[in-house]
Amino acid sequence: MKKEEKRIMTITVTGAGGTVGSFVVDLLLSKGYNVIAVDRPGAVECLRKRREAGQEGLLVMEIDLRNEKTISNCFYDSDARQIPNADAVVHLAADLDIRKDYKALKKINVDAAINLFKELAKRRGKMFIHFSSGSIYADDGPYELDEKSPTKAKSGYELSKIRSEECLQLLASYQNAPKLIILRPALIYGPYGRFLASGVMVMAPLLSFLFGENLAPKLCGGPKTNLVHAEDVARAAVFLLENEKKIKNGEVFNIADDTPMGFGEVFVAAVAAYGIKTRFDFPLPPAALLALFKRVIDTELFFKIFDAPVDFLWWIIRKKYGVGSNFSARFEREMAAYFTKDTVFANDKIKQLGFKFKYPSVREGMKNVVEWYCDNNWIPKKVKPFWKF
Repeated sequence: MKKEEKRIMTITVTGAGGTVGSFVVDLLLSKGYNVIAVDRPGAVECLRKRREAGQEGLLVMEIDLRNEKTISNCFYDSDARQIPNADAVVHLAADLDIRKDYKALKKINVDAAINLFKELAKRRGKMFIHFSSGSIYADDGPYELDEKSPTKAKSGYELSKIRSEECLQLLASYQNAPKLIILRPALIYGPYGRFLASGVMVMAPLLSFLFGENLAPKLCGGPKTNLVHAEDVARAAVFLLENEKKIKNGEVFNIADDTPMGFGEVFVAAVAAYGIKTRFDFPLPPAALLALFKRVIDTELFFKIFDAPVDFLWWIIRKKYGVGSNFSARFEREMAAYFTKDTVFANDKIKQLGFKFKYPSVREGMKNVVEWYCDNNWIPKKVKPFWKF
């Protein structure tokens, strides 16, 4: 792809106001692309501010992708006609609520992806980058999961992601269809994160509240996985967009950092980034032991019991320090798969194309994320222990 072509290419980004979407929009704009940033009503406030400030090449659209009649609006500037029609899509929009069944998730997680792909094909678009999930791999698969590892739906959410992949692969096989590339990210952490791995961010304030800055336990061990920073996920999407000639139609890529770590080490990385010193080791149960209790752990009741005291303590901290309520302190049930076995993602495939991670481990990536949460008042910058309140 020649440099001058990049400046005139228009990319539609759905889910543009989210954790990864915000990075994708910024990266594309910095490279000279035109961007049509799409998200549900009420989710694009920060992107709208840039538009009002005169951000060149950016069009922000509030569109409900569940409504098939509005899909065509994702591809052109209906008002000013200043941005050319989109010829590629980075599709991030999804409902991540693991508690919903497949029927409740289908309209956004499956039907919207199909309708966007068909609309892009009708407009003779070049490429469709679809975000799936690393959670769709089977629990009884190999220790290291590559893109050929078996998949198995363990929830309505995972079924919706598998179905969307299958439907898009079929559509992409038709003659003259846009090229399809599928990304399966590991657990994502980063600025703007509200779900899943974002729960790690409240652990440091909670430990400071319970133990103070110098007496917090040093969690260690536990099931291993490799997470991925939201910026690296966005960088991977744009990298694949720009290297599409090296990629076959329908190819799948895992997106996960280079360093599998136990959940204990992940918590310690967040705590250290927050400035808390840990004093004594507190080993977490190994994956093999937790797997014996999988049927208990992978239930709504378990997570309600686990989350109740965490939610209560987080409520106290929020009231005391006046932090926002942008995300909850709870861990979603989708995390159960990561709590009961080692879930290590192979990332060789994208690296063989020349991609390099900016944050190869959580230890490198956590500092700027914790700073972002503090600076944006999502967590307090410092928490006194409860006995000093």
